[in-house]
Amino acid sequence: NFTFFTRLINHHVSLASCRETSSRRAEEQYVLVSQVKYSVTDHLRVRDDWENKREDFQNKLSDVLGTEWTLKDISPIALYPYAEEGYAKERLGSCIENYVDSAIYNLKYFIERYGEDGKSELNSICHAHSLIIDLDDRPEGERVSYCGVIVKEGGVLAIVFSERNLGVNIGSALETQGLLSALNAAPPAPGSAAPMNFAARTSVRRDYDLQIEETRKSFADMLERPDIVLCPNFEANFEKIKAAAEKKGSEVRNDWEVNIGAFTRMYFEGLRSQMRYQKFDDDDMLREGFNEAAEKGEIHFRIVDKMAYATYGEVVLDDGLICLQTQAHNFGTNVDYAAEKLLDQL
Repeated sequence: NFTFFTRLINHHVSLASCRETSSRRAEEQYVLVSQVKYSVTDHLRVRDDWENKREDFQNKLSDVLGTEWTLKDISPIALYPYAEEGYAKERLGSCIENYVDSAIYNLKYFIERYGEDGKSELNSICHAHSLIIDLDDRPEGERVSYCGVIVKEGGVLAIVFSERNLGVNIGSALETQGLLSALNAAPPAPGSAAPMNFAARTSVRRDYDLQIEETRKSFADMLERPDIVLCPNFEANFEKIKAAAEKKGSEVRNDWEVNIGAFTRMYFEGLRSQMRYQKFDDDDMLREGFNEAAEKGEIHFRIVDKMAYATYGEVVLDDGLICLQTQAHNFGTNVDYAAEKLLDQL
């Protein structure tokens, strides 16, 4: 080892910094890095395979995400102690290059699927705009099997690997499902008051907001009430379902977050279908009865703790409101029949 690497070690992980932050993880990393046997050949390979290409990859990443991102926090000297014999140890620079190249490819696919809104969400949640590679040191039950992705404290997007698996399954490190899970689990960006996670917000944006006006207009035409309002109560319902899903033995379906927009829209569409079947659009008396019951001009969907009379879904009148409702564990079940007792309620 030569003097350059001593300076590099001190630059990346100083013991003084460890003491200042009282970080056990940083101290452990300092010990590991201090013991690195990093030869001139290793340095040359890292330089040729990664350091000389870093800026180009950084520009590619920034272009894909539409704003300036950095790769400067990826530290070969800090990763080297985790490299097992073979590819990761012999060609660490190439290993890093492949991680980053794969990440950029997967991010392109993510943006193709989730569009500009998804890109904006990712940039907001990962507000440090820094991509790193690091050991997954979370509690054992939460760690990845080989590699994956998390959003670390401070809004840093991290490709993580499990112990002895640096360089294994590189291509799947930032695949879409793992990235979605990471964005869902991440805290909101500073200054953001968004109560729903990324999956739910995306579902509302794609599966509700873009289509619900046509549904609302059909109610307005049927009831001859142009100002009728549909109230999805997304934030309150999200909190209700989330709380139920976190309970031991929960029966809440595991895909509720990604379907909250579509299912909510379908409850309103189910009411519309029942009203058409019962001829509300042709019968003045039925129309008048509905409008009197819905004196506030609002149709709500809500998650409740206790049902009034049905099992899966129901419609009730509540203080001048028409309310479609279900319980958290039945959300998304038999949505078309939630309003079948509408005439009885009127």
